[in-house]
Amino acid sequence: MLNKINLAHLLYVTLIFISGTLTLFSQTPPNIEKQIDVLIEKLGASGFRERKQAIKDLITLGYYARSKVQNALNSNDPEVRENAQEVWNEIKNIITPHHSKEVSHFIKKLKNHQAKQGDWQNLMQLLGQNSLEVMIEIMLNVELHQIKAPARNPDLLTKQNLVKGLVAFFPEDTLTTMAKSLSQEDKKCLLKNINSNLKSLTVLEQAMLLKVFAQIAAPDESLTILPELDLLSPIVLKSIDKSWLNYYKNANQWFEQDLKFIVMHLLMANKQLTQQEVNSFITENPLSTASDQLCSIYYHFYYDSIELIHWQKLFEKSEVAWHKLALLKINNKLTSEVIKKLDFSTFKRRSQMLALIDRFFYFRDPRAIPLLEKIKNLKQDKPSDLYNENFLLLKHFSRLADFEKAQEHLLLYNKSEGRKRDTNFNFYSEQKTKIKQADIKTLQQISELHKAPEKALLLLNEVQKSSPDIATIYIQKAEIEIKLKKINDAKRSIRKASTLLPQNAIEFRQLIYLCFDIQAKDLAEELLTKLILEEENINNCIIAAGAYEYFGNRSKASEYQQMIYMTGFGQVRDLFYDQKYEQIPEKCINPDEGDFHYLWGILAKGLKYDTSEAALFMRRHSFTDNWPKTIAYMLIDKMTPDELIAECSATLNTSEQRGRLTEAYFYIACKYLKKDPNKSKRYLQKCLDLKFREYYEYISAYPVLKNLNL
Repeated sequence: MLNKINLAHLLYVTLIFISGTLTLFSQTPPNIEKQIDVLIEKLGASGFRERKQAIKDLITLGYYARSKVQNALNSNDPEVRENAQEVWNEIKNIITPHHSKEVSHFIKKLKNHQAKQGDWQNLMQLLGQNSLEVMIEIMLNVELHQIKAPARNPDLLTKQNLVKGLVAFFPEDTLTTMAKSLSQEDKKCLLKNINSNLKSLTVLEQAMLLKVFAQIAAPDESLTILPELDLLSPIVLKSIDKSWLNYYKNANQWFEQDLKFIVMHLLMANKQLTQQEVNSFITENPLSTASDQLCSIYYHFYYDSIELIHWQKLFEKSEVAWHKLALLKINNKLTSEVIKKLDFSTFKRRSQMLALIDRFFYFRDPRAIPLLEKIKNLKQDKPSDLYNENFLLLKHFSRLADFEKAQEHLLLYNKSEGRKRDTNFNFYSEQKTKIKQADIKTLQQISELHKAPEKALLLLNEVQKSSPDIATIYIQKAEIEIKLKKINDAKRSIRKASTLLPQNAIEFRQLIYLCFDIQAKDLAEELLTKLILEEENINNCIIAAGAYEYFGNRSKASEYQQMIYMTGFGQVRDLFYDQKYEQIPEKCINPDEGDFHYLWGILAKGLKYDTSEAALFMRRHSFTDNWPKTIAYMLIDKMTPDELIAECSATLNTSEQRGRLTEAYFYIACKYLKKDPNKSKRYLQKCLDLKFREYYEYISAYPVLKNLNL
């Protein structure tokens, strides 16, 4: 007998393709039981012809004879056993009254672990409202539990997450009807199955399942699910049933430690507790007894709600790096000098340090620099796409005119990124000889004036007069002039900096990005000529492709897209700019840029036709990343734009939050291109204002906005 977990899985996929209400199992036709009993007896008859006729009649009865024939396999009469086996060999795969050759063919493929999404779908369409009955019978009677699908050709039962199919395309009310119709045993299996799959679901899928299972699960049964939820997601937190919350509030004292903190988080997020109750709980259950992950969630949500003394007690006892730093920050003692004296040798998790450093960089906090220098010796516990500390450090030290350190980190950056033919090395040495010592001190002073741009600009103008050949002075001037909307002055500063920089200098990237901010197309293209644009300098080609696309030079953009192997995605965006939406989906079927590439096909379907067509197109793709899938749900109206924007905060990393917002604003804007152009313009501008220039959504926002303004 197949295990119940797989039964629940199949139940999910079956429902994807069924429209209408659930069907009941077909009942055995009346009076047939006695006929079958007689035929079973005749399997042991003395006459040969009588036995053969009984075999033939039982095979004809097929599905209805299965149970009694299977029992006859254990008969005490060897003649009955032998003939029952002959019948069983013919009818064992006739596991439904709706049997057909298509069902037999499907079961054969299933056993050979060759069943794919299309096979399921074709069978469901053929069987219609009988699909549920057929598929449950398959799961109950076909021994699939021994199947071990190869990794490169997984069937839907053993590898693919069928829960995703259920929640992606089936209405919540029908899911609830399905769940309520299950036996108590199957309901428990369903909950167990969800518990094992929750982490792989998007936040919307988690929220839908929470609402469904509130209809079939007692509050105490929900406790095993809670640790698997995305506890940072607003949409998940709001989906906890009120009856569950009431139970948690009354029973929390009996829960285990981490579960206590999870439950309190859910209660606080749903405003079920007073401030006094929160602090009373933390007094009785110190934060130091919670896992570090939960501490970070509490710090993210409730830093201002929980009394300061509780945080101090936590951070004083902890050896975790971000705890120590947060304590110093709370006590207003986290100065750059203090950081330089800290010993991080006992800290293991480099990623937590990077997350804190990211927050400092986001708020232009100079304390990020000594922290960056400190983490160099920490072991990297997971890869990060958001950080290259050597690039950040060389940029920082160059701004301070500490050209020796800038040179040191440039070499490390070139090595890590495979940059070739870099001429900055000698350049930094030369810059060191051209700047006056007093001006270095002034640049260090300027680095702390990010909240006083006018004063910083005055100081930079003074430094420029005494050290006129220092490129970083003009780069910093351009940044501030753009902030103060002195666009012509900014262009002059950018040009001056470019004349001082050697070919292929890493600073050209920054200057080109500044051109984005002031829409200086000619100047950007002039700067691109100073870069070595060959495949061996892949980052330069990425910048060139983005810059040419941003400013509408399609042919040049295409040239560099080929170098970075993004031709297909580039063609999709070109078609989008030309509003040739009908041609886009076909070019997204095998996306060279994965899930985000495919999003453009969903978007195009919605713009050309409607959200129902977009939803159908979404079903054709198996997403590997939950965030683009969450965006897709917004595109097909499964969640609102405001809900999507709220989900951008469901990460502790500020760079990731900005990146998500850049993407969210762009796709929301595109969704409204036809329905509400003014709303679309507002969201496109929000996308551009974030200045997350490394993302293609930012690059694409400008040409789309430009088209709207024509």
